[in-house]
Amino acid sequence: MSLNRLFWLVSIALMLLFSVLAARIVLIEWDAYRRGARSVEAVRVVQLTLLAMEKVSIERGPSNALMGGDGNALPALRKRLDAARRDSDEALFRVLDSLRQEADVRYAPAIRKIETVRQALGPARDRVDQQVGLVKWQRSSRDITEAVDGMVALIPMMVSSVADLSSIAIQADPEVLDGLTGMRVAASLREYAGQVGSKFTAPVIMQRPLTKNEVIEIGKLYGRIEQLRTLLDIQMRAYKDNAAFRAA
Repeated sequence: MSLNRLFWLVSIALMLLFSVLAARIVLIEWDAYRRGARSVEAVRVVQLTLLAMEKVSIERGPSNALMGGDGNALPALRKRLDAARRDSDEALFRVLDSLRQEADVRYAPAIRKIETVRQALGPARDRVDQQVGLVKWQRSSRDITEAVDGMVALIPMMVSSVADLSSIAIQADPEVLDGLTGMRVAASLREYAGQVGSKFTAPVIMQRPLTKNEVIEIGKLYGRIEQLRTLLDIQMRAYKDNAAFRAA
């Protein structure tokens, strides 16, 4: 075999080897890109669902305030509640619209659960409005508590929806696991803190001491809050030096 022929054979072999390596790199990067593209949309719908859950949770504040309001404060409190209800409705509409546009059958359970929350909002709000329409001497602690609990009871279904959608996002890209876990812990922390405030609604409106059961329930909520704070600190430890994280 001539030296020239040998040179060309070696060159071709090297080119083939380089092509195989290049193709492998491209395939790896393409797979990473596809995972990232899928996970971006999946994470976006998780974020929309968390925001909707937050809006429904926030609605409890002006609901409780209006039930305990009196006199000249009522118009301003009603205006706040109406605005909060619009925010909840808009947030639920956005997440449902986004999920339905994706036409992904895996989103069906989350859609059903969020739709159930949206339908249950009406009766829950009616119970609040019923208490607002009564003069104080006609109200009872039980009825006020039931109105408050009716709004709180909407949240577990939203939490379940977030869990469903988070699983889909993690399947698309396992690297988002830590971030999504941190988001869910933070959302749960905010929710339990809000529930502590709601536990005081009936006692404050009726001007009575906390019952034994209410004290126990508040203690349980504080325990969950401390657990979540510890978990969140551990989960977000890697971000402690990040300026944006500290500001948030």
